[in-house]
Order: sequence, then structure tokens, then C-alpha cells
Amino acid sequence: MTLVELVAVLLVLVVLSALALPKLRDLGTDARIAAVNALAASVHSATQKVKLALDAKGLSTSASAHTFLQTDGQAYVRIWKGYPDRWWDGIGITQVAANTTISNYGSAAPVVYDQFTFYGFGGPLGNAGWVVTHAPTPTQCSVQYVFDGSGEPAIVVTTRGC
Repeated sequence: MTLVELVAVLLVLVVLSALALPKLRDLGTDARIAAVNALAASVHSATQKVKLALDAKGLSTSASAHTFLQTDGQAYVRIWKGYPDRWWDGIGITQVAANTTISNYGSAAPVVYDQFTFYGFGGPLGNAGWVVTHAPTPTQCSVQYVFDGSGEPAIVVTTRGC
């Protein structure tokens, strides 16, 4: 192989890597956005499941006092006015594989859940929710659970910082 051929091969490799590198970087962003969207869908599904379970058991959904609902014969979910409350032992433990032994009622202390970190009401999101810890801007790569006890909870997805 001559020197010219070697330089040509190296030049082609440099050009190909320059084209491929931005694509690889975007895959990480796309994966975080997909994870946030999947979690948001799961949180929405969990709120509806709890609402239906309360209705099926004939439990009051308007009482202001907290109550607990056992889900799938496993975890007890803290309920407030017909929906999971805005703490780990409320909406947090409704997620698959969530640690059901943690109770942080009234605390915004972080709880690690898979690739997310959950904060109760008053945490860095203001509302309860999950942030992608390894995102460039975690609070801008998040799922918020907004519930003040009136109406239905809102699930707010933010992906600007993913």
C-alpha cells in the first residue's frame, strides 16, 4: 500500500466517523425521551387503575382524609381524594418494580427508581415526579405528577433537557 492510499483510507475513516458521531450522541437523547414518555404513560395508567379499583370497592373518592388501597395483593398505595397521593408511598409505588418498603410521606427526599430519581411534592420539580438523573438537565427531562386534591392529576412531560 502506498502512502497516498493510506492517506485516502484515513481520510475516508475520518469523514465517516464525523458523520456517525452526532448520530450516536442523538441515540442517547432519543433513549431518554422514550424512557420519559414510557414512564408518563405508566403513571397515567396507574392513576386510572387506582381510580377504577376505588370505584369497584365502593370507596369514597372525595374524602379529604388519606386512606390506603392495596394493589394486586402487594403494595398499599396512599390515596388522597380518589387518586394516588403525591409521595413515594402514593404515586411512586404504583410503578412496576418500585421499592414498596420506603415511606417518605411529607418528605421531598429522593428515591432512586431505575434510571429515574423520584421526588415527592416540593422537590426540585415543585410537584411530585421523576427526573432522569443522567440527563444533561435532569429537571428538564422529567415526568411531573401534579395533583392538589381537586380534579384529576395532571401528568406533565418535559424533554427539553434530555
